[in-house]
Amino acid sequence: MEKKKNIINKNLPNILYRFFEKEEYALDFIKGHIRFTNQNECKEMKYPRGDPTERISSLKYPAKIQTLHIDKNTMKCINSTYSNGFMNWSGGLLNSVFVLCACLPNCDMEKLKKELKSPFVVQMNNPQEFLSRIEKSYNEQYNSNKKRIIHNYVSYTKGQQSKKPHPGDSWYLSIFQKPDKYSYQKEYRFAILLHNISSEQEFIKLNINNCEDICVLIENKVDSILIKYKEEIKAGKLGLGLRKRSRPLRVGYRWGMGW
Repeated sequence: MEKKKNIINKNLPNILYRFFEKEEYALDFIKGHIRFTNQNECKEMKYPRGDPTERISSLKYPAKIQTLHIDKNTMKCINSTYSNGFMNWSGGLLNSVFVLCACLPNCDMEKLKKELKSPFVVQMNNPQEFLSRIEKSYNEQYNSNKKRIIHNYVSYTKGQQSKKPHPGDSWYLSIFQKPDKYSYQKEYRFAILLHNISSEQEFIKLNINNCEDICVLIENKVDSILIKYKEEIKAGKLGLGLRKRSRPLRVGYRWGMGW
């Protein structure tokens, strides 16, 4: 029997980063309002936030490829030969999966802020404690004593050449694998696998209480002011003369939105 492969990372990075479009989203995260997004929703988002290949694992590995030789008259196989080639391999997962995405310390922070249009960055100073809190909140909210939260580094190997996959790689890579063009994001993921939740539910919320002791907001005021200014011009709230608005700007709010 083939030895079972240990595919879940046990050692979390010391620091992780989360990127947010608006300051209130970042502050809400620090308050402990955590949102896991359905992987199906990630498929629908535009690049660079979304990936249309989410929930699908894909590799190709060296293999002996069989070629059948068919008699044109009888349409029967008269011979078969083998040659070196590659086997395309893919898989998926039937369960509903909800993910929370973060980035490693060696990510290109400036590029991510620009690409994601998210100038507000939360530094998670104790990912292990963060994991413990979301596990506790999940168990209390769903009356469970099982560890449903898994986490690992994202692999940017989708569709690439590899050694022959382990049978367990199918479901694992459907969560933790992305195409190479996303590699600059240096993503680390937390994921929740649920059996009894609709695949159409957009997200699930967990309340882990105040996280000011393990999370801090890294605010880039210059970037945030510039983005806000451009949004106001686009919305027609500022004219060329930069006149003052008669009413204060109303900021839209969605609970815990982040990347």
